[in-house]
Amino acid sequence: MDELLQERLAKIKKIRGSDKFDSAFELLKEIVQELFNNYDKVLKNKNEKI
Repeated sequence: MDELLQERLAKIKKIRGSDKFDSAFELLKEIVQELFNNYDKVLKNKNEKI
């Protein structure tokens, strides 16, 4: 994880100080990562078909 994201996450943790928020944020991060991974696969498949 890059430093900027780490800094922002640290600030959010200070503001919220909540484990529930933390786990929700982690879950959201995983979902977004999965979407990007799938999007890359879709683009590759689309390019191969053309």
